[in-house]
Amino acid sequence: MVDEQVEASDDAAAVVNALETQYDAAEGSIARGSLLAGSTPSADELGAEVEQFLAELSRDDDN
Repeated sequence: MVDEQVEASDDAAAVVNALETQYDAAEGSIARGSLLAGSTPSADELGAEVEQFLAELSRDDDN
C-alpha cells in the first residue's frame, strides 16, 4: 500500500529517494568509521601541547 502511494506521487518518491540516499550515506560513514574517532585529543592534552609549543618558542627566542 505504501509503495503504491509513493509510486503515485512524484513528490513522495523524491522524498523517499532523498531519505534512502541520506540513510545509505550515514550507514557508509558508520561502517568506515570517523577519521577522528579515537584520535581527538582531550582539552588537557591540547593544553599540554600548546604549553610545550610555547615553551619551545621561548627557548628558541633565548638562543
